[in-house]
Amino acid sequence: MPTSNPVNAMPNPTVRAISVAAEADPLSRNILVFLLENQNAMDSAKGIAAWWVHNDELAVQSSLNRLFACGAIVAHTLSSRTTLYGLTPDVEVRTQLRSALGGLVECRTASNGRPR
Repeated sequence: MPTSNPVNAMPNPTVRAISVAAEADPLSRNILVFLLENQNAMDSAKGIAAWWVHNDELAVQSSLNRLFACGAIVAHTLSSRTTLYGLTPDVEVRTQLRSALGGLVECRTASNGRPR
């Protein structure tokens, strides 16, 4: 009997689009996993690059743009013109993402935030 992939079984088209982005881009996936572990976190592309995923700011900005376009994250621009990014407030999307990426979230949590 074939097993179903939980990402493909999700009914929400937003979550499907986010899952495709996460599967295609490991950096997007790492950002999503961090946000699922820290659901109230918000930071700029520079801060996310330096503190969350330890990667190049331009690559991070590209992933943030991708995640924003498919509804995984929200962006808030401050009066200083700095844009902060955080996880979508949509409870259904958060729940389905946690289900789809749960193994990655649990793996990172068990290893003190570092991927195994």
